[in-house]
Amino acid sequence: IILDAVINGLCDIDKEKVMLKGVFDNKNVGTNKAVAISLIGQGAENYNLNLLGSYTGSITPKLITISGEDEDFNKVYDALDSVNMANLIISGVVEGDSLKVTGKYDNKNVGNNKAINFRLSSQNYTIGSQEFKGNITVRTLEFDKSKEYSKQFDGNFNANITIDYILGILSDDLVEISQAYYVDIIEGTKNAEVGQKKLVVILGGLDAQNYRLDPIKCEITTRILEIVYHFGDQEDYKLTFVPDGETISYDRTSQSVRYGQAVKYLGNSYNPLVTPLRKGYEFTKWTLYDTN
Repeated sequence: IILDAVINGLCDIDKEKVMLKGVFDNKNVGTNKAVAISLIGQGAENYNLNLLGSYTGSITPKLITISGEDEDFNKVYDALDSVNMANLIISGVVEGDSLKVTGKYDNKNVGNNKAINFRLSSQNYTIGSQEFKGNITVRTLEFDKSKEYSKQFDGNFNANITIDYILGILSDDLVEISQAYYVDIIEGTKNAEVGQKKLVVILGGLDAQNYRLDPIKCEITTRILEIVYHFGDQEDYKLTFVPDGETISYDRTSQSVRYGQAVKYLGNSYNPLVTPLRKGYEFTKWTLYDTN
């Protein structure tokens, strides 16, 4: 550095030409750093410099700026607290210096206006009092399209799926299925009846807040039952309800079968029934057994 100091003893002709030069022990930031003083300039070789003591000085960090568009400070959840530096601009680094800048959010989780702390690889630079904030947005998951999500009618709206039906959960994240149920495709309310549906999955677990899973279209189909006649001396004949094991009554006099409030006339044909006795059920197979 060139020192702004008065040099006593110079000839008038050299006062504008000869200057004091100070050299620190190294280029790095520090206080009370030793400074070597010497004369430079035209005619400096004509003088001997008599220093009255030793000299020290300080080097303070150089201010740099970090800039970018608002979205450059944002990212989609990736299970890490690190900032994506790809589109950020670092200004103020001295040519020839190598400076690595890394940024971290206050934590890895989804949130808005999250504080960002930037770290510099060299103490020779500073970002000063600049403050930075960014958003981490939810990560969208997908259903595994190779798996089946429709089901036969079983009288309830719950779905029986496991976490391996869902793609995109990052390794080591704790995510589980809290609820899975079918809803009406228009009204969005829970619905167990036959027809087109959407499957809604509610995620749970420590990291569930960081993910989003949109419903998938599917359907609840008519349930196929197998009814078995039991012929005997009873007034009413019982038909077993497969696979649930419920009971359907057959009335010999009226030749009708009853399930709940639904009644179907059989007559003497014993042909397969193609009309559901109850919404969601369909009888497609009859097997005769003589119990005598």
